[in-house]
Amino acid sequence: MKVTLKEIARRAGVTANTVSRALNNRGGISEATQKRILQIAREMNYIPDRIASSLRSKKSNLVGVMVPDISNPYYADIIRGIEDGAFENGFQILLSISQEDQTREWNIIDQFRSLRVEGVLLMPSYESRELIQTIADLSIPCVLINRRYMGYEIPFVMPDNVNGIRQAVSHLVGKGHERIGFLNGHPGSMTSQIRYNAFTESIRESGLELAQCPSVMCAGSYASACEKTKELIQNHSSLTAIMCFSDLLAFGAYKAIRENDLSIPDDIAVVGFDDIELSTIVSPPLTTVQIPRYNMGRAAMKQLLKSMNKESSLSSGEYMETKLIVRNST
Repeated sequence: MKVTLKEIARRAGVTANTVSRALNNRGGISEATQKRILQIAREMNYIPDRIASSLRSKKSNLVGVMVPDISNPYYADIIRGIEDGAFENGFQILLSISQEDQTREWNIIDQFRSLRVEGVLLMPSYESRELIQTIADLSIPCVLINRRYMGYEIPFVMPDNVNGIRQAVSHLVGKGHERIGFLNGHPGSMTSQIRYNAFTESIRESGLELAQCPSVMCAGSYASACEKTKELIQNHSSLTAIMCFSDLLAFGAYKAIRENDLSIPDDIAVVGFDDIELSTIVSPPLTTVQIPRYNMGRAAMKQLLKSMNKESSLSSGEYMETKLIVRNST
């Protein structure tokens, strides 16, 4: 037999509206009252009818979240921040994995719309003019994470890539390195372009010769990073340091350097980007640019809530501070 809000309210000695607020985490009641109502609801095996509720209120209390991958700790930390921010405001997330496939991205966005999510947080893989236009034309609030599409008024939250690269290059130059290689990410990634531009500009500002600081692009995987690092070492034997697009690529560089019978950092120093937990576990611990990934997820959810409540302009964006963490790889 289905348990109703009225039955829970009668047993708790409160109104049905108070029960609704407690079950949906909407605030307006004391913490003690909410805990008591939740306990009673569990004891009575109450199961909310979300579909009926959303039809009545025209609100689903759902937020769609699309990420490329959840096995990468970088995205996992962002998702935790999103989830905590959503829960605290009475929302649940629908998480979908795009696997960096544009066809899947199209389908995921269509599914979010059909499920009547109230907002979406998207981390599109690579630039597609048609996909960007579709995102810009969405009738529901949207915030991009790790992306900013110039010319489109789509809110975004992303790390300060430029400052992060500058800190890393300055650190290497301060250590006496004059021939620094750059192991970049996927060629279709906007972030790859931003970090490459920041790298070349930082090299010039440091007074180094850009011709002595070569760069290569890889497919963004550990294996491809290892392969491309070997090419860098073989074609530019005078390199003394490598700046990597991400920590994952830096780990691939570690493998390639060692397979060439070279040591880190005595022969080649290595700097990563992201500061995932594994950076402290590898040997030697990796010098890397730290991104506040959890806080970035929370900031994205906060900005989405503002957009949903029409509290901010469509063109609003936020850059999260990056910080160089110096360890033994340099």
